[in-house]
Amino acid sequence: MGEAPSSHPEFFDVRYSAGEMPWDFGGVPKALRLFLESRPGPGNVLVPGCGSGYEIEAFYSRGWDAVGIDFSAVGVKRARSLLGPLADRVYEGDFFAYPFRENRFDIIYERTFLCALPPEMRSRYAQRIAKLIVPSGVLCGFFFFGPEDDPPPYPILSDELDELLGNWFTKIEDRAVEDSLELYADKERWQVWKRNGFRSLSVAMERQNSPAVGYANHFSVVLSFHGDLGFFVQAKERYQPITRTLTRKTSIKDLIESCGVPHPEVDLIIVNGQPVDFSFQVESDTAFDIYPTSAELFSTFRLQERNVRAFVADGHLGKLARDLRLLGIDVSYRQNPTDRELLATMAQENRALLTRDRPLLMHRVVRTGYYPRSQRPIEQTVEVVRRFGLVQALAPFVRCLRCNGVLRSVSKEAIIDQLEPLTRFYYDDFQVCPNCGQPYWRGSHVVKLEKRVQAILAHLGVSALKSSETSLS
Repeated sequence: MGEAPSSHPEFFDVRYSAGEMPWDFGGVPKALRLFLESRPGPGNVLVPGCGSGYEIEAFYSRGWDAVGIDFSAVGVKRARSLLGPLADRVYEGDFFAYPFRENRFDIIYERTFLCALPPEMRSRYAQRIAKLIVPSGVLCGFFFFGPEDDPPPYPILSDELDELLGNWFTKIEDRAVEDSLELYADKERWQVWKRNGFRSLSVAMERQNSPAVGYANHFSVVLSFHGDLGFFVQAKERYQPITRTLTRKTSIKDLIESCGVPHPEVDLIIVNGQPVDFSFQVESDTAFDIYPTSAELFSTFRLQERNVRAFVADGHLGKLARDLRLLGIDVSYRQNPTDRELLATMAQENRALLTRDRPLLMHRVVRTGYYPRSQRPIEQTVEVVRRFGLVQALAPFVRCLRCNGVLRSVSKEAIIDQLEPLTRFYYDDFQVCPNCGQPYWRGSHVVKLEKRVQAILAHLGVSALKSSETSLS
């Protein structure tokens, strides 16, 4: 029986099992490290043919929501073992058939995947990549140009690659690789290809299909939502330009929110190549590009605050509030607040609003806020820390989990009447919340809380933080 081709998982299963992995870099190539230094997250990243998964961890540590996919069961097992707490970010499956949502990824990373495919599969590769990347997203990585007398890997000519990707992408970076493995030495180049967006579509073309054509008092507006803002848009309009026909002047803020996107989620609005704010009045045919906080354009002109360190959480986000307090973040929380109470706390105490109530987040008095995408508390916590850049502000075990007060040291004698007999006997170091009087000491229950903190830090790609000697009861 002959050897399975490289388009079949058995080809790689055999090599992983035998430890024959000439493609395995054993870490992260220099070109990718440099790329990540200049392009931190957040955003979504896919690594097809992820192998041992080193790059998944690299992207994740820089704030990207990175996942990988591989069809080799042995390779997936190896990657999950190496990635530890990030093991669930490796999917076993066929890249061409796996049910990824179209236009989901901001970045797709290429290394040794395309060159493992027989040439007859290249057009499928290009079409699949183009469908998965958001407009203005990038395909980046290493491309193998050969020659190779005994493929795989299968080399491709530079002109062939340009033709393969040119219908959907524009090449924006191309340079030699300094640290290639022996198999690829002097045969690969680092390239970055930017997904062509929809800005070349003119409003006039959009209006051809509009029922309002022919009426002088009508005009059309095209809105392209980038990054993860498509999360808020109706499924039928998601990840494509949205056309609205208007009959009167309106603000871009109202127009954006009519598409379902809360204004605190929008950090940059571009019209005619220049940024504008929410008060911009739309009164003629116009095309807008709208970006979240992860956008890298016009870094000196942004709509959202950057140094927020105090929050108010809606009643349905109790576990998120507890996690953030556990990490030392200032979070006001009540179980059943009214909308008016939430907005009052937000305004009077200068806090950012955390809620999954979209109409509330759209309220005109809300200046800064965030809508957690996930419904899992640990993922919500990671989202908030990344959105507001809170890593340097994390200081676990310094706040009261019940009321948010900042703990202070206290003698055992001062709280002796609040302690159980065994607690009095075994523990000497205590802290107390000055707001609600809750005492804290380093009890056996702390192990569970410390594991929770470590799990959150692992998701953030953070190995260590400043710590407190206090642990919570």
